[in-house]
Amino acid sequence: MVMNLQDRAVLPEEMRHTYSVCPVCLKRVPAKREERDGQIYLVKTCPDHGTFSSVIWRNKRKFADWRGERPAVGENENLNCPAGCGLCAEHRRATCCTLLEITARCNMNCTFCFAEPDGAQDPSLDTVKRWIDDLTDPGKTLLQLSGGEPTVRDDLPEIVAYAKQVGCKYVQLNSNGLRLAEDEAFVKRLADAGLSFVFMQFDGVDDVVYEKLRRRPMLGVKKRAIEQCGRYGIGVTLVPVIVPGVNTEQIGDIIRFAIQRSPYVRGVHFQPVSYFGRIPELPADDDRYTLDELLEAVVSQSGGLIKEEQIAPSCCDHPMCGFHGDFIVMPGDKLMPLTNYSGKTETEPEGEGCCCGPDPAEKNREFVGRRWERRDLEETCCCGESQPEKESCCCDANADAYLLEKAQPEKESCCCGGTQPEPESCCCGGTQPEPENCCCGGAQPEPESCCCGGTQPEPESCCCGGTQPEPESCCCGGTQPEPKNCCCEEESVDITNMEDFLKRAKSHGFTITSMAFQDAGNLDIERLRQCSLHVYKDGKKIPFCAYYLSPMERGR
Repeated sequence: MVMNLQDRAVLPEEMRHTYSVCPVCLKRVPAKREERDGQIYLVKTCPDHGTFSSVIWRNKRKFADWRGERPAVGENENLNCPAGCGLCAEHRRATCCTLLEITARCNMNCTFCFAEPDGAQDPSLDTVKRWIDDLTDPGKTLLQLSGGEPTVRDDLPEIVAYAKQVGCKYVQLNSNGLRLAEDEAFVKRLADAGLSFVFMQFDGVDDVVYEKLRRRPMLGVKKRAIEQCGRYGIGVTLVPVIVPGVNTEQIGDIIRFAIQRSPYVRGVHFQPVSYFGRIPELPADDDRYTLDELLEAVVSQSGGLIKEEQIAPSCCDHPMCGFHGDFIVMPGDKLMPLTNYSGKTETEPEGEGCCCGPDPAEKNREFVGRRWERRDLEETCCCGESQPEKESCCCDANADAYLLEKAQPEKESCCCGGTQPEPESCCCGGTQPEPENCCCGGAQPEPESCCCGGTQPEPESCCCGGTQPEPESCCCGGTQPEPKNCCCEEESVDITNMEDFLKRAKSHGFTITSMAFQDAGNLDIERLRQCSLHVYKDGKKIPFCAYYLSPMERGR
């Protein structure tokens, strides 16, 4: 590839040099980041296969500020990356999440799939147990069960139960949701086994998207799967793969869909499309969706729900690998932010960690666990079993003070969907009903059992008239309805009351996160050596993008 003079890099010298791989033979080769036409490209030359270039940043956010100061990969550093990866001594991050493939089978045939399932025979239950024994650090491990599609295994609940038994703190399930939607008894078994949360494939809010990406209509399946998980107290995080020209205009709709289904849905984890697995082709630059494009879309499509400063770079991986925003879903489907980003990433610390431990991976495990797991309201701190002093909590030390100062809801944002009623008025209709009448439309329930002033009743004892409503129409036992049509409108939350605030934070925590995976076209070893998502294989933990890396022999 020949560059024109006007195309020469303008990035600071310390940001230019790195290492990558040839997308044809996967040989480790020198690479450089260059700015051309206002965009950042990764450029590399293989002595055998020529020069390759991939766009990695479109400068929707200033590249230097978002990336921060990172130590460059030296000529003699990380020589085993990526071919010999197995968390060598030069790897810069401990494990946040360990992914374990327990099947190569799948009940779908998606257009995009990093795993490329081949239908091979499942490993035995005893084999899986040995793997779990080997990878588990009791009290810490966040285990992600993956495949293939893990729910094709009838013994999946036994695997979950064993992982919890040997000390995995959180057990997460990657799933397309098919069996979760169709088999309620199976969902109950998973809940009883101790499943923490489900990482559910969710690409859009209409079936056109699913027919393009998953080769079949799936929206109804996703809704039923969310409902089933919610019924049995399993938190769900929606995982959209974002593909240019397919679902990039639905990012805001996906966020609103998720918020309306809080607390069942605990967040959205966006994954800009990466090209490995079933698509071993070097894509055109227009086929890539960069992390900063996603950042801009999250803010611009949210309709004011999310602001730029509420999304920060990943503190666990390389800043170009992902971002996070931590929120509480408030009545009226509004978001109260916990994240406050200055707009410039700090220099990577050497040997420094947060208050939760010596490595950011530990903090990230706690972030994931406390936000994605659906929990009962407990008087426990997100940092552990007991409540520490407020000023020492590892989970955003100043969050309480910040929120109490900044996040007072407007009076007109009453949880009843309208204006703030007078104190003596019923939030569900504006006027005070007779004492014997419930504001939800039925008989007066016991004070502690109705959504008009107390805790969530059992599904069969819904305050909406005494009988079980249709699952899709009531908040008392089914999925989250549209904001304005539930008979059980939420009571307002007084965030100046610390007890109420902490309960809401625990029950309605919500995250916006992303992971921008790397393929053979754009892999950057500077990023790879800071990966904290590791795949367990043959006694080793391998960085995710190294494990799934596949050569791109076509498309040249």
